[in-house]
Amino acid sequence: MLRYDKGLLVICAVLFGAMVSISDAQTNSSGDPLPTRMDNASGTVSTQKANVSQVDKTVVSKPLQIETASVAYLGQISGNDVNLRSGPGAAYYDILKLVKGTAIVVVEEQKGNSNWAKILPVEGCFSYISKQYVNVRTIDVAIEATDEQEEQSETKKIGVVTGNNVLVRAGSRIVPPINARQVQCKLNYGAKVEIIGERDNFYKIIPPANCYFWVSLDYVQKVKALTKEDMKDFIGAKLTTITVSDIEIVPVDNKILNSQYQTYRNLVKMLSEETKMPLGQRNVAELKEQFANLLKNAESESLKSACKAYVLRIEAQESAQKDYFQSIDDTKKLRDALEKLDEMARKIKLESGISADGQQRVVKGKVTRSYVFDKSAQTRRFKIVDADNLFVCYAVAANANVDLLVYLDKVVSLTGVANYDATADADLLTVTAINGEQTGQPEEKKETEAVEDK
Repeated sequence: MLRYDKGLLVICAVLFGAMVSISDAQTNSSGDPLPTRMDNASGTVSTQKANVSQVDKTVVSKPLQIETASVAYLGQISGNDVNLRSGPGAAYYDILKLVKGTAIVVVEEQKGNSNWAKILPVEGCFSYISKQYVNVRTIDVAIEATDEQEEQSETKKIGVVTGNNVLVRAGSRIVPPINARQVQCKLNYGAKVEIIGERDNFYKIIPPANCYFWVSLDYVQKVKALTKEDMKDFIGAKLTTITVSDIEIVPVDNKILNSQYQTYRNLVKMLSEETKMPLGQRNVAELKEQFANLLKNAESESLKSACKAYVLRIEAQESAQKDYFQSIDDTKKLRDALEKLDEMARKIKLESGISADGQQRVVKGKVTRSYVFDKSAQTRRFKIVDADNLFVCYAVAANANVDLLVYLDKVVSLTGVANYDATADADLLTVTAINGEQTGQPEEKKETEAVEDK
């Protein structure tokens, strides 16, 4: 049994009067399509002749001869996961996939090295239109009562086009708007569209009149030829059409709107320049205020959305700036704390009996090995620690007559000159004399090799 999609049938009544027209894509004398492209933000289009490889890269073995025939018949899809495309060729981007048994209305067949059917939109199809040229209205639309339920209403978002020659492009569930380049039609000032969603800087809309999609004829099974009268009877029996023709169009002052868009573009440019500065040097508060004022007074809903996005973006930058300045403050506090600790350490060293001022000093402590400065016997440094095994200073022999090695692990009184060693960031005592304590006179000097082996 056929499944008749509500989306495509609503459109059928509007489009049937035009379904015997030729394809909405322009063609040259040989029938090759002339792909359209957008030249600028105004929505105008230009045409450019394309070779066969640009239209359908799968068909290049022989000259492409295309025959088009305006037809009108009800068909169904005969396969599963059949690609619905934005144009008549495998090179055109996918719209969605059709399942077996899906009902379609074919309005034109294009036959050549590959065969394609031009169809009305089915359920799930949508088109893209730039937010910049649409003013949004929210309305309550009455839904006609049925035997099962009373008359109800639902809220619809209706867009009113604010420019001329505004492009409508084939929407895709796969391809993002920036890459969905296939133009379906152009709308002029005052045209109304039903908005069903949005993505990036584009609204998703119900495809307007003269918007078509394409499917390979290999997967189309013809069910019944349709006449104009058949279409009227069929739609009248199955659907309640919703019309928005009575919606009042509130004229937009183009001078004001153009001025606001110019202000918007200037603010975006200024913000772009400001973000090139280092984070700590940016001044975005004033720009945020100007975007907020423009948001408050904007004549266009799309302009309001864009301004709101930039306000949020600036707030994110302000939050990042706050964290940045907080980190600088925390670093300064940490540096001050470290300086205080250094000062405390210097005081502790003074209280331990050594002052690194280049004067003769006497230091009491235990001689221990320093593995950091364990060099030759003449320049070897030793670490002096107190009774709690806390570091006091480094010690080095002033000459060959002073041998600290034989006092290793003994508590002694060392006499020498105290200086600060920047390399070790510690005090260094150059020892000129050693007086034993608790251990009496030092033992006889052992062989250096034997001590080092110990």
